[in-house]
Amino acid sequence: MAKDKLSRPVRTLLVIGAVALVIVIFVPMWRIDLVAPQYPEGLTLLIYTHKLGGNVDIVNGLNHYIGMRTLHTEDFVEFSILPYMIGFFALVFFIVAILGNRRLLNILLIVFIAFGIMTMFDFWRWEYNYGHNLNPEAPIIVPGMAYDPPLIGYKQLLNFSAYSIPSTGGWLFMFAGVLLVVSFIIAYRNARKIAANKVLLTAQALALAFGLESCSAAPQPILTGKDNCAYCTMMVTDLRFTSELVTQKGRIFKFDDSHCLISLELYPTPKFKLTVTTCCLEVWDDAMKWEPTGLLFRAC
Repeated sequence: MAKDKLSRPVRTLLVIGAVALVIVIFVPMWRIDLVAPQYPEGLTLLIYTHKLGGNVDIVNGLNHYIGMRTLHTEDFVEFSILPYMIGFFALVFFIVAILGNRRLLNILLIVFIAFGIMTMFDFWRWEYNYGHNLNPEAPIIVPGMAYDPPLIGYKQLLNFSAYSIPSTGGWLFMFAGVLLVVSFIIAYRNARKIAANKVLLTAQALALAFGLESCSAAPQPILTGKDNCAYCTMMVTDLRFTSELVTQKGRIFKFDDSHCLISLELYPTPKFKLTVTTCCLEVWDDAMKWEPTGLLFRAC
């Protein structure tokens, strides 16, 4: 159906989103910056889709004093899965753009949002476990102190100021999500316009068909002993003086005499307020076949 097809702008946005996701695989997704008096230049922990980067060794040395576990890429199963998940979504973005199916776009949006929420929850869980599961024999123990950095934003950890923000890959991932939401909104509005136009065209077609049916009404033969005069209600007994008129709405009125027709036009009653399209008188040929005379007059 036309309303399920994606427009060219929507497909373009999906292709751009796919390219952005491919780039995400090769750049840092997140960064945690630590600033303290002894490290005025700051320390940075970079989180890629497949590894840890930045000042990992220095951060591990500091973690030893407060009882936190050291950080190693091989300790996180997410690093072996995440690159393929991002690549999968990039491929699906391309496929939906090529197929141009709106239903696939809707499914992709739901799954992509769910994946983003699940990823942030897993990141929070990872930070929480590392900040709370401390070695009880650590050189520095502060009762009740936890060292999990903020999920996003700022947090003070002893003499360290910790800042957790998206890095290049994180911004690109969110950019792809925004493009997906914008694509959904555009596709939804286009589908509504197509549906509204379809309803309008259907209504116009029905109106046209009704109008054609109304305009196609033609005079009908008058039957003696069966039809009654529309004005005086007397039964038609003699075809020689009969007459007939057709309204703009296609209604047909038969008269036993042309005087009844004239009387109806000159002195309309509440029952007969007609807009006449065609008025016919009876004409009989030698074979006694009835034929209308055609258009006699028009009235508005």
